[in-house]
Amino acid sequence: MAEALGVVASVIAVIQISKEVISTCKFYIEALRSDAPTSLRTLLIEVSTLKSVLENLEFISKCETFTPAVQNRLTASDGPIEGCRAAMKALEKLLPKQSLRNGQNTSKRQKVQATFATLAWPLKQGQVQDLLQQISRHREGIQLALTTEVTKDIKDIKAASEEIRSILTEEQRHRVYNWLTTTDPSPIHNRSHKLYEDGTGSWMLRSQEWTDWLGSSVRCLWVHGIPGSGKTILASWLIESVQDHCEMVSKIDAPCTSAYYYCYFGHHQDEAAPFLRWTITQLSRHAEVVSTLMHDLFRRGGEPSIPELLDVLEQILQVFSCVYIVIDAVDESDPRDELLEVIDTIVNDRRFSNLQILVTSREYIDIERVMEKVSVSVPMLNELVEQDIRLYVHSILRSNPKFRCWPDDLLIEVEDAVSTKAKGM
Repeated sequence: MAEALGVVASVIAVIQISKEVISTCKFYIEALRSDAPTSLRTLLIEVSTLKSVLENLEFISKCETFTPAVQNRLTASDGPIEGCRAAMKALEKLLPKQSLRNGQNTSKRQKVQATFATLAWPLKQGQVQDLLQQISRHREGIQLALTTEVTKDIKDIKAASEEIRSILTEEQRHRVYNWLTTTDPSPIHNRSHKLYEDGTGSWMLRSQEWTDWLGSSVRCLWVHGIPGSGKTILASWLIESVQDHCEMVSKIDAPCTSAYYYCYFGHHQDEAAPFLRWTITQLSRHAEVVSTLMHDLFRRGGEPSIPELLDVLEQILQVFSCVYIVIDAVDESDPRDELLEVIDTIVNDRRFSNLQILVTSREYIDIERVMEKVSVSVPMLNELVEQDIRLYVHSILRSNPKFRCWPDDLLIEVEDAVSTKAKGM
């Protein structure tokens, strides 16, 4: 505990200095605009990057997730945090004091020009560059410590899972998988995918939201629309598209995979536990492992709780660099309070930060209340869908012999009416 407090105190001190340096840089860049030296912009970017790393380090240290050895290495007198502090103090001295920036009787432009003369900035740029190199080196040391700790945790999990895999036969592993699975949504997926028409749904791949989601800059997408708008068929196609994406980007040392789940009103259940159980099973099959927590639950028997299942999900996720999950028809879960709570947890809890989730549903108030806080909205009624519908209707009208005698203006009128009034259907 004392070591963790030492890390936090040291980090906070450097963050405070970085805030002052960032504020000063922004002041000069804003005042001088195009006349601002490039070195000032570089200084702003480097110090801002350091501040972001330190803030993450502060958060992780408060959670007490570091080993004592890593904490001691970070806070040593010759360690990276002290190195950052010394370099930042030296940088701060090269910049003008607050009083020089707050003159009362001169314009902002004149004040900045006068201060730069006092600062003799061109003569100090060499010193600034040397200090930035030191900061960059120390920052990399901090990031290495963070990465080493995380890598160690992942290796421990993999080692434990490998040990269980070496003990269990393939038949025994499948017995664990089958025990955990209570609802198999694959028949729904197969039926839905058979109904897919080539070319439909491509609007989603053209959307910026899809690109952002695949690139992990957006954690959660919520695709919503009226009954009959084709959400489930779209989901079945997106599932296949995600699988193709994972095959392209997955590497031996950074595996990427996907899973899916279909809620269905005929199940007559809150789909939270079945969703988690199926997802964990699919990921475990992909990795060909049984995690330690999963094996413990199997040996204990009985029904695992939602928190226990989330712990197992967290553990199996450590095997992968990125996981994509598509869950269809959340509105058909009955009830759905617990399922919505699970989705909220997955998106907001840092334990699941390498998991991307796409949700489809009808537009119900209770679902909207949760999803608007955790997701980017993708309505089935949008311009890209209208374009797809227009292309489809145009193709039918031009290729079907029944419509050959129709005048062009009538065909165009039909295309307009159907595409704009279909409401995504």
